[in-house]
Amino acid sequence: MANKKHYDYDYDNLVTAWNYGEFKHLKRVDNPRTPFARGYIFEEGEFYIEPWFYTQLTRILERFPREHERIMDVFFNIAREGKHVLFTRDFNEPIFNDENYLLVEIDEVIEGAKLIIDDISRGSDYGD
Repeated sequence: MANKKHYDYDYDNLVTAWNYGEFKHLKRVDNPRTPFARGYIFEEGEFYIEPWFYTQLTRILERFPREHERIMDVFFNIAREGKHVLFTRDFNEPIFNDENYLLVEIDEVIEGAKLIIDDISRGSDYGD
């Protein structure tokens, strides 16, 4: 017998540190396409942010606090130009499929903001 339970998800409270404060000036989408990503009305369009993308964005903002304004400018410029944008973890597996939406991964924001992320890990000391 198939499990027919319905689960309501509240991603607003998934991680308490996530306040999406970068978007507090925007109106949320009234009838979102999915409960698994936050949707915002922005200028003449809208955008959605998958939780995974938001995690990546917050880590970039934490790592480059002096570049906060530039990073967010790049983000909003992408949203402005795309009109309908889904900021996603993986454009091969977005949370929803719609050919009208531009799919954007965090790499595009990093590159647009001209951030340099050095791989300074030295590997394992136990590999010898």
